[in-house]
Parts: sequence; structure tokens; C-alpha cells
Amino acid sequence: MTNTTPDEYRVKVEQELSELLDKITNLTKFLYGNGILQANLSQRMKAYLRLQLDKMLEYAHYLQEQVENLSKQLY
Repeated sequence: MTNTTPDEYRVKVEQELSELLDKITNLTKFLYGNGILQANLSQRMKAYLRLQLDKMLEYAHYLQEQVENLSKQLY
């Protein structure tokens, strides 16, 4: 196991958050745009995708709080 500095860890969390926000954007566009209409998905699958989006948003909120707390510790 390598030793990671707090700043390196914060950067990793920021990268994860950035990637997650891109995925959230894409899923949101799919769910609330024309993609969902063209996908021919069952109502159950659509519900799963909305649930997935909710969980992704929760996790993004957690990561954002983590970045803020790590930033406070560093400065």
C-alpha cells in the first residue's frame, strides 16, 4: 500500500466526482430527453434507471462534501 498525501487523495476524490458528474449528466439527458423514448425499455427498467440516478446524485453529494472537508484540512 502506498502512502497518499491528503492533497493527492483530494485530487483523486475530485477526479471521481468529475467522472460521476459526467455520468449523471449523460443519464439525465437519456432519461429526460428523446433517448428514453427511443430505447423501448420496460417501465420497470425505466424505474431502475431513475433509482440509479438518485443513488448517483447521493454519492456525488457525499463526494462533494468530502472534497470540501479535505480542502478545509489542507488550508
